[in-house]
Amino acid sequence: MNDQSLAVTHQRDAVPRSASRTIIGKTTTNVTNDHQDLTGKTPEKRVSAEKPRKQRVPRNVERHEARSLAMQVLFESDLTDHDWESILERSESDDLLTPQLADYTRRLVTGVMANKIAIDALIRKAAPAFPIRQLSAVDRNLLRLAIYELSWEPDVPTKVVINEAVELAKRFGGENSSRFVNGVMGSIAAEVRPTTQD
Repeated sequence: MNDQSLAVTHQRDAVPRSASRTIIGKTTTNVTNDHQDLTGKTPEKRVSAEKPRKQRVPRNVERHEARSLAMQVLFESDLTDHDWESILERSESDDLLTPQLADYTRRLVTGVMANKIAIDALIRKAAPAFPIRQLSAVDRNLLRLAIYELSWEPDVPTKVVINEAVELAKRFGGENSSRFVNGVMGSIAAEVRPTTQD
């Protein structure tokens, strides 16, 4: 390589990548990638100090998440004997919860706790071979949650209540939980909503 070609190479490397330049008789324009600095390296992403935004989610998704969260609150309270209100408050402190999600979760948990005696009586009647305290904590609290919705939330269709309970049983319960919950809820639905089997 002669001195002239070395000078051209050196000049080319010294020019910013976004500039127009002449290299051995040709004019070229090189556009800098927005994500690269002049050294050609990608700079580190800047972390925003802003809180994550609460995104609006569809009502059915929001209610599914509220049921899941309510189930976890009821489960923890039942298994540990911790105060359910403090567990609920801790779960509501999550910055990513939308107000609607937090409200429906609270409504479900407080509804179950306020009506627990009546709900447990329905479980005893529908599943007499399974004493409530001998049910797994997951099955017991899923049934309580679903029975509350079936009995005290008339705007929620029967099929939705049962399907949601079965889905949560698959997610949180044992191998036979979904079948057990489905069977018990079918019996209870026939009694609680005999004319609205939708």
